[in-house]
This record gives sequence, structure tokens and C-alpha cells, in this order.
Amino acid sequence: MSDPTDYTVGWICALFPEYLAAQLQLDEEHEGPRYVTTGDQNDYTLGKIGRHNVVIAVLPAGTYGLSSATGVVKDMLHSFPNVRTALMVGIGGGVPLKHDVRLGDVVVSVPGNGHGGIFQYDFGSAMQGQEFQESGFQNQPPPILRAAVNGLKTQYARKGHQIDASIKASLEENPRLKKVFAKPDSTTDRLYHSHKVHHSKESKCAAACGDGPEALRIREERAEDDDNPAIHYGLIASANRLMKDALVRDKLAGEKDILCFEMEAAGLMNHFPVLVVRGICDYSDSHKNDEWQGYAAMTAAVYAKDLLCRIAPTQIEGERRLQEVLVDLQSDIAAISSKADTIIDHEHQKRRDGILRWLTDIEYGHRQSYNFGKAVSGTGQWFLDSPEYQEWLASNGKTLFCPGIPGAGKTILTSIIIDDIEKRIAREPHSNIGLAYVYFEFQREGEQGPDEVFAALLKQLSQSRPCLPEGLESLHLKCKGGERRPLLKQILSTLKQVIDTFSQVYLLIDALDECQTQDYCRSQFLAGISYLHDNSAINLLVTSRPIMMETTNLLDDALCRSIRATENDIDLYLEQYVKILRNTVTDSPGLRLKIRKGILHAADGMFLLAQIYLDFFNEQMTENEVLHALKRIRKEATSGDKEKLLLSAYHKAIERIKNQSSRRRQLAMEVLLWVTYAKRRLGIDELRHALATRKGTRKLETKDLIPIEDVVSTCAGLVTVDRESNLVHLAHYTAREYLNGMRHELFIDLASQILTTCVAYMMFDTFNTGGCTTNSGYNERIKLHPFLQYAACHWGHHAREVSFIADEVWAFSASSEQTEASGQVLWKDWGCAASDAPKNVTGLHLAASFGIVRMMHQLITTGTDVNVRDIKQGQTVAVDALLNVEGIDIDAKNHRGKTPLARAAKLGNLAISKLLVNKGNASLTVTDFLGVTPVGQAIIGRSPSVFKMFIDTGMVDIGSQEVASARLSPLLMAVSYDWTPLCVAVSKGYESITRMLLDSGRPDIHVKDRKGRTLLSLAAKAGNQAVMKMLLQTTRLDINAQDKKGQTPLLLAAKKSNESVVRVLLDTGKVNVNTQDSRQTTPLLWAYLHGNHMHSVLMRETDGAERHSQKSSG
Repeated sequence: MSDPTDYTVGWICALFPEYLAAQLQLDEEHEGPRYVTTGDQNDYTLGKIGRHNVVIAVLPAGTYGLSSATGVVKDMLHSFPNVRTALMVGIGGGVPLKHDVRLGDVVVSVPGNGHGGIFQYDFGSAMQGQEFQESGFQNQPPPILRAAVNGLKTQYARKGHQIDASIKASLEENPRLKKVFAKPDSTTDRLYHSHKVHHSKESKCAAACGDGPEALRIREERAEDDDNPAIHYGLIASANRLMKDALVRDKLAGEKDILCFEMEAAGLMNHFPVLVVRGICDYSDSHKNDEWQGYAAMTAAVYAKDLLCRIAPTQIEGERRLQEVLVDLQSDIAAISSKADTIIDHEHQKRRDGILRWLTDIEYGHRQSYNFGKAVSGTGQWFLDSPEYQEWLASNGKTLFCPGIPGAGKTILTSIIIDDIEKRIAREPHSNIGLAYVYFEFQREGEQGPDEVFAALLKQLSQSRPCLPEGLESLHLKCKGGERRPLLKQILSTLKQVIDTFSQVYLLIDALDECQTQDYCRSQFLAGISYLHDNSAINLLVTSRPIMMETTNLLDDALCRSIRATENDIDLYLEQYVKILRNTVTDSPGLRLKIRKGILHAADGMFLLAQIYLDFFNEQMTENEVLHALKRIRKEATSGDKEKLLLSAYHKAIERIKNQSSRRRQLAMEVLLWVTYAKRRLGIDELRHALATRKGTRKLETKDLIPIEDVVSTCAGLVTVDRESNLVHLAHYTAREYLNGMRHELFIDLASQILTTCVAYMMFDTFNTGGCTTNSGYNERIKLHPFLQYAACHWGHHAREVSFIADEVWAFSASSEQTEASGQVLWKDWGCAASDAPKNVTGLHLAASFGIVRMMHQLITTGTDVNVRDIKQGQTVAVDALLNVEGIDIDAKNHRGKTPLARAAKLGNLAISKLLVNKGNASLTVTDFLGVTPVGQAIIGRSPSVFKMFIDTGMVDIGSQEVASARLSPLLMAVSYDWTPLCVAVSKGYESITRMLLDSGRPDIHVKDRKGRTLLSLAAKAGNQAVMKMLLQTTRLDINAQDKKGQTPLLLAAKKSNESVVRVLLDTGKVNVNTQDSRQTTPLLWAYLHGNHMHSVLMRETDGAERHSQKSSG
């Protein structure tokens, strides 16, 4: 028996004829190995070629592909540890066109053009912009083999090769193998045109496919001095699936200059360097040719033998053992793979974060951290132990309603409940339980509409998943990859889908009574919650003041547990915070106890009172003052009226503010003014800048800013800072109710004070340069002047509330540089790039944007240019006022060529559009710089009511190609594709407008755009099933019409992977699935090439289609 350690060259084969051909190359055949490693199931043939001991291994019968070859070689290297170089020798499919590869030729994998000789690709992993994906790490053959290839190439060039003679000599010695390895007749080397497909399993190619010039490529015979078989050097493509499609072959070969296709090499090159040699047995098409397999295996084997004979044994002995190379390569590959995984993970995370940010910016996690941080350890345990909470936790689909009086500690208790559920989920990581929550706040009314709140719930549940839920991915895709905002019904539908992926979901809604009532927000929110409750098994917990009559139906079968601060909870709170009172108290344990008992008695279930009283005691300087204060609160507490107690507590807070020094008193009242009456919550730096700005201030320095700790300390506990969000706000919504009720006593002309500060800030000298020219310059400006954003976006709202317009406001409106700078901030707030903001913004522009009618009249009277070029805010009153002005140009265009009517139409503002058309006689046909009319803008803006109003005027030719254009992407505008309004509506999937136009009977339904696309083609590309059905009801449309690229609606739908549209088309029974485009691609072939699920749909749904994925043998 042979010693395995004596063998230095490995030779790997995949098929029987390859193995047999390899054995015929042995100059000596040795006995089998004395031993192999445990688990090695390979079959080996041992022998000598030239001066080298060679071990030949073959894949198990019936197996092939990348992983199988890898397994064979790994076992071989364990059993034959001294193998130092290896060859993969066998047959493959040739690429016949560019390099005149013919049957029987040999292809050798040689590195070049950045590749290692082997190109690994996957059919089923399509990437955007390319139809095949290169995958895996391809190593190069070792230098010793590459040098031998070059040497043999030179030898063949000088002397010619003797491959045919060697084969004949072998067959003379083994005549019984002639039927396997003899060279077939040259007439059987047929090369069919790429589009010619072999369908019949039974028929021979000549009978089934023809043998004339219409079927076969005519090639010249090789000359006598040409090598035959020829040897080709270059790239071999490797995958786990046979290449049997000539169109795919030509496409991939054209992109990568491939010579040959096979199925095993990449599996080896991924792990260790080998040289691959392939004899060509077919042309990688549907016309499989078994006749040439044996001869091709022999040509490859003879070449491999010639190659080994050029290498000296000492050269191979000088190489590292492949087993060692394998270890190093595996380490390198692991490192590369790790880096690749990191990059991929980063990209996935980046995309995931982008989709979640698109969904909503609202993060309730910060609010949870802030609220739970205020909870005293041990409080709330009474609720967690309650039978109602325990039953709610254990149930599925239950609602727990928790009403509580103002100041009872509902919000802090909600944070304790959330923390409890989070800990339960953490203890059972495989429980598949979801948790989401909302904190309604009176100070965030403008940010907490039903769309935003449900989007926040969806975001929280999606974030808890390792991968984004399919439903959210689909929603993002439906919204044009984030170009559009999702509708409320879409958010709710997606939220239900995501909820259904959990075994249990807890939704917690805190302070439902603080959900805004304007614009039916609360009603819509309750309707959405009821929909989720009725259609999903959610566990819902709601806290609220006990005044929520609207929730009756939702709470019919709910569990109920009132929230009231227990004596124990309040005592725990007092015990912690009484320690930080003045020394007068902290130095006297007896006094501390009296304060605890006094507050405990007076608070009577209201945490807020305890908090206010505690802050009140901190103001008492002596022990007698403390004792006197205790008597007062005991006396008030005897009334038992909590509202009066709270009112009295707030009165005391205001008294304390007024008793401060004049500067601190003034500062406190300014702070209360801003946190109560600002149009939105202010950040710390915004508030500090606002407080430092006075009438006539021209600039601010850091030295002018008051520390936030001093700002808060003047307010007697009424104001607090959320360090998670850096926002300043009132300590409780009841404080706002109190201050609103006292506004006439506390604040003099509050709107004028705020307006004066805003205008003074916008008049800073630094804004004399007007708007910033770059986005980075704008961002730096906002960073240095944080209050500018609030001032520019809200001064007009405050101006509408004042009784008269002050001189400083007129001065601002006359300053073109400052109005331009302010307009840029307003433009950015509307969602546009700062660098795209219009120039020459006047005071009249701004007044019109905010709808300040009095100011507009005055500006017009004083001669301001009345040809306003922007309508964004939709101020109907302001527009009406402008229309009364003599000399106004109703069709004046802005910097993008849009008229006021075009802007109003795109925004869907029916009232303003009517005013402009009916009162102002605005033109419906004037176009912007991209050729888009107001009618086109109504379609682009998905504004059916405005569009219908235009149609009803009778002045619109809805078949005209001059009244509409289309937005191709969020970044690019099409100048025009000759699209009519119907084309635009169909391409955008606007169902209501499409129906309106079709029902009118007026548009040309046979219109084609510049690319030759019909309405059906546009609908297929848009992927809207409803629009497609509408069009198909019109029997006059050609369902198989091709565009200028030969694409039918079915092919376009298949490219979009839109199964529903594909099925709609197939269900008509009229679609031709065999129609090829200009690149000879059918819908079925396209889906097959891209590894697309539409392939299986088309295969199931069609009968008799040209099924490229199941090419049969010839």
C-alpha cells in the first residue's frame, strides 16, 4: 500500500469521464493509500506523472457544485498532508462568440484585469443596476503553476501541441475506451443562434431546432496550421447552477469577458489556490451535447499532464503544504468576511435608521427616561401588586383604564409600569412580547397629531425587531422610497400587521385628556385605537383625568384602577427630598418630621401638591416661618377641596416670585411668559437667547446669557428642564391652566412682548448680509443664533394677535436683508433646502405668508411691490385682500416659474385656488420653467378637488399634452415626456383623478409618450392594481402594445416585481407572454435572470410560454 505522505500534487475531478481521463495520464499507477483520515469518504487513484507523485480524487456520484468540490479537497488534504499544489481538471461550457471557442478546446484559468482567473456569480442575487452579483473571494493559482502555464504556452507556440496525438495513442492502448473518448465528427459541433431555444426533450437538435443558416451560426473551418483543439487563457465563471441559456451566457460573458462556465472551481478558489483546466463539451445553451464530453475531458487531462511535466519536483517541494495555506487562507477569509459583515451590517443599520427617521422623528424613550428618573424608588408598587394590573398583564386583548385627579402622579406611575414591563420582557428574551407607549403633553399639541402618534407606536415596535418588519418595508416602498408621507390609514394598517407578528403587545397611553381636540385629533386617535383594539389582541392601558366621555365605547369592558398617590408613596417622596431643604430644616429631625406629616395630610393623594408645598417650605428662612407655614397649609387642607388647594398653592408660588428682588421677579415673569405662550416648546439655548434680547439689541455675546439654573430657580418650582430633550417647560399642565386663567393680572400685552423680542432678534447686525448662500453656512448661522428659527417661523403668528403693529415691526419689514434672512429660515421650515430659498424676500412676502392682513394693506398703501411670488401657508384672507389691490399681477411667477395658482393647486388648497380662478381670473394654462401648468400641478400634488374645479371651469383641454408634466424622482424633474393629465395620473397611481378623467370620456386613451409607452405601460410601471383594472375595463386598449424598447405592460410589471398587476394582466387571457423586447427578453426570462419571485408566478400562471428556465436537452 502507498504512503500518503509521498504525494505532492492533487488532481480533482467532478465526473466519471474526467476521472477516467485523468487515470489515463498516469505514467505509473500505484496501490491505494495505506490509510486515510477518519471520515474521509473520497475515492483516490494514486500514481506518477512525469517525476511527480499525484493523487487523483473524484466527487461522489450524483453530486456537483461549489460545496461538494470543497469537501472533497479538504478531506484529500487531511489524508495526503504533503500535497503542495493542485489542479481542477474537467469539462465546461464554452462561450463561442468573441474568442472562437469550439467544442474540444481547452480553457485555462489565468488571472488578469483584476480577477484571479475564476469569477463566482449568483443567479438569484440581483442587485440594482446589475443583473448578476459577483460573490465570494477568488484567489489566484500559485506562481509555480502560472509560470508553468506561460512556459507551456510558449512551447505550444513554437512547436505546436500533441494533444490529439496523445489521445489517439492512449486509445490505441485502451481500444475499449474509444467510444468514450474518441473525437466526434466535426459536423456535430453545431453552434445555434443565441435566440434559438431547444424545447423538445425527445427530439434531436437537428430535427427540433433546424440545421439551416436561420438556426446555425456558420463558422470557417480552422486552418491546418491552427491549433486544434485550441488553448484559451482567461476567465472561467463558476456557480452552483448549470448555464443553459445562450442569452444569459452572452450578456454575462460580454460584461466580464468570460471564456467558459462551470460549477465547481469557485468552491475551491474560495479556500485554496488551484489551477482550473476545462475541456469544452457544449456552448452553455439549451442544446446540450453529450457527444463531446469524453473528448473534452481528455483534451483537458492531456493539457494538465503536459503542464505538470514542465515543473521540476524541487519546485513543488519548495512550495508550502496546501493544508497550511488552507489554514492561513481561512483566517484571511474570516477576517475579510468579518469586515464585509461589518460593512453590510453598517449599511443595513443605516438604511434601517433612515426608514425609522422617515416614519417619525418622535422618540418617547427620552420622555420615559426623564419621567422614570423622577420616580422615587419603591413608589408605585401598590399599583404593580394590584389585582387589576396583574389580570391585565396575564390577559390578551384587555384594556385597563386608570383615571386620576390632576397631580395624582399618573405620568410618573406610567413610567414605573413601562419599566416593569420592560424588565419582564428582558427576563424572557424569547417571549416575543412587544411594548410601545405614548406620553401626551399639553405643551406638544402641534407635534402629537394622530399620524405622528401612531407612527411613533409603529416605530417603537419595529425597533424592537432585529430586522425591520416586512409591513414597514412595504409601506416605505409604497411611499416611493420615502418621497411621500404615509397616510393615517396606511400607518394604522401597517401597525396592525406589525402587532400581529408578536404573541402579545402592550400599548400604554398616558394623559389621554391632553391629546388635542382641535381638528378632530382626539377623535381620530380614539378611532384608530378602537380599530387596533377590535382587530388585534392588544393590551391597552390608558391614564387620564376622569373626564373622558369620548372613550365610553372603548372602555365598555375595560378593567379599571384609579390612580391616587398613596400615603406611603408621598411619604417616600418626602423622605427623600426633605433632606435637601435649607439647613433650618435639615438640622432639626423633629422639624423634618413635622413637615412630612403636614404635607402628607395636606396633599391627600396629590403628588403635585406635595411637590409645590415642599418647594414652598424651602423658601422659609427660620423655624418659626416653617411652623407658621405649616399652620396655613393645615388650615387650607381642612376644606378638602383639591382644586382650591392647588389654586392656593399656585397663588403662593406667584407670591414667592413677586417677593424676590426686582431683577429676579422680572426674569421669572418673562420665563413664565415664554414657556406658557410660545407657539412651541423652547430649547434651553433658545430661551436663554430670547431672555437676553431687548428692543434695540444688535448682537448677543455669551456673557449676555443667563445660566439656565438661575432661570429655573426664579420660578418657584413652576418651571422645569427636561435634560433628555433639553427643553424647558412648565412643571405640570395645571400650571398652564392657572397661568392662562391669570394672564390679565400677570402679563401686560403678552403678544406684543413676544413679538418685540422676535423682531429685535431678526434685526441683529449679523443678518445684514441677507440669506446664506450655502446649506453649511445656514446651519452655522442657526447654531450661533438658536432663537432665530423660532423668531422667523412664529413672529407672524404673534403679530396677528396684537392690537397694533409697532414701529420696530415696520422697520423690520422695510429691511430687505433681514426679511431675506428671515424668509430663508421660513423656507427651510417648509422642508426645502436653505440654499434654494428665494432671494429678494420682502416684508409683504412674509406678511402674506402669515396672513397679517392689516400689515399687508399698509405695505401696499405705501407702495410695496404687490406682485407676491409665493403662496405657501394658504392664508385665504390674505390672498383675498391682495386680489382687491389694483395693479396686482395674478400670474406673477416665482424663481421656479410657478404662479400663485400653480402653488395653491399643488398644495391642494381648494379655497385659494377658487379665489385665484374666480375672482382673480388666474390663467390655467400658463406654464412654469419645466412646462407644467396649474392643472398639471394639481395632478402632481394629488389634489382631486382642485383638479375637478379646474375641469368644471370648462377652460381645460384634458387631452392636451401641454397641460401636464411629471416628477420623475424627488431629485429630477422631467422637462416633458409628452404626457397628458391622464398619463400623469396613471403613472403616479392617482386613482381618483384617473377615474375622473376616464369617466369624462374626453381624454385620448390611445396616447403614447415619447418613449412609446401607452397608458397600460405607465400603469404597469407604476404598479397600481386599481388603476390597471380601470384601464382594462376599456376594451379598446392594446394589452400587448410595445414601447420603443419593445417592452409590453406585462414585462414592465414583471420588472417591478408587482405580482398583483401581473395577475390582473394574465387574468384577461389576452396577454402574450412570449413577446420579446429589443434585447430578446421575455417577461419569464427577465424574472429568471433576476432570481425574481415573479418567475414562479409566471411559470404557474402561463401555459405554453417560452420557459427559458427549463431548457431541455438536445
